[in-house]
Amino acid sequence: MTEAARMLNLGPATVLRQIRAGIIPAEQYCKGAPWVIKRRNIEDSHLIEHAGPRLNGPSSSNPEQRTFVFQ
Repeated sequence: MTEAARMLNLGPATVLRQIRAGIIPAEQYCKGAPWVIKRRNIEDSHLIEHAGPRLNGPSSSNPEQRTFVFQ
């Protein structure tokens, strides 16, 4: 998971959330076992487009939602 996160420029927790959401295909052979993510799935340009970091645009589709800035 750590290597997949590095390849996608995401944090491990984000990768886990995306696995659970069905965005990143992965297998878990039994409950509690590590997730198995195939390299060819990570290198798929379609996956990179959907799973990669969102650097541009708003973080929400709601235009009235505001970002909380910590000081």
